[in-house]
Formats: sequence, structure tokens, C-alpha cells
Amino acid sequence: MRNDELSLTAWPSDMKISVDDGYTPLLELLFIRHLMSDDPHEKLPKISPEPGGSIEQFELEDNQWREAWENQINWLTHKSGPPPPQFTAQFGFSGFDIDAFHIWRDAIRAENLTVISEAPETLNMGALVKAWKVGLDTVMVLPFEEPYIKYLNRTSMIVSGVTRGTPKLYTSALEDFFVAANRN
Repeated sequence: MRNDELSLTAWPSDMKISVDDGYTPLLELLFIRHLMSDDPHEKLPKISPEPGGSIEQFELEDNQWREAWENQINWLTHKSGPPPPQFTAQFGFSGFDIDAFHIWRDAIRAENLTVISEAPETLNMGALVKAWKVGLDTVMVLPFEEPYIKYLNRTSMIVSGVTRGTPKLYTSALEDFFVAANRN
């Protein structure tokens, strides 16, 4: 059965998938990274929508940002021990435009709102069910302006909003998750 032939009734009754487009620790880091004059992690795509605000008084070194990002990703990958502190909890809010961050975060969430029949998970049901059957239970969505996929572990992956919102890309990401999980 093709993805476009599936309906909501095809959703397995015991399948639970969390789609998280608002994981504050990573969004906070992406917000800060966008406003920095030098990009501390040039391998990540740029974000969209672009946030407003400034961090003129927010003093940090590139390695602080990169270390905080890697700590968050490592924790999401291994889920052992308590989560690392959010960047602002660790380094303070001085110079961090919290209002601009909230406006930006709310804009991201608004972009991802859709009716269930048009949700990417519904439109990609066949691939989603296959990925779920091998362990997928969490899809984290980050606001990158281009396709992005990172498989964290046997239960979680990160995709860009572009990837999730493009049926062929999302199907491919879910199918690749299935293949990778079967290799392990």
C-alpha cells in the first residue's frame, strides 16, 4: 500500500510517536548561534525563519556554544543521567533577548501546525509505521532552511522542518531509519 493510499484508520492503535518542534535547549542554542557574528558550528544549516533580537552583550567563546550543543546531542543520543543544563541556565541570561526568542519559537510552532489528515506523519504513514516497528518513537524537528537528518539512536531522530514537510524527503528519512535500525 502506498503512503497516499493510507488513511487515519491505518494508524496502529498502539503506535505512539512524539513530534517535538519545541525542544528549548536546542532552539535556544540555534537562536544564539544565528545572532553570533562567527558561526561556531558551520556544519549545521542556517535556520528559518530567522529570529530577531540581539546578543550584543552576550559574551561567549565559540567552544562554549559548540560544547553546549554537543552535550545536548550526546544526552539526546544516550539518554543517560540528567539532561545537561540549558545554555542560558549555565551561562546566564545577560544579553539574551528572551522576548525575541519566544516570538521566534512561537513562529516555528505556528509553521508546524496542521490538521491531522495533512500532517507529515499521516502523509508518510507507511514509512512511519515501518520505522516505529523497529523502535522510532520520537521525531525532533529543528528549523533548518534546508534538508537535515540526524539519527540519534534506535528510538529518536532529528529532521529539519523542510525534511518533515517534504513527503519524499521525510519518507526517505523514515525508511533510512528503518534500514539503520535493522543493521544494529
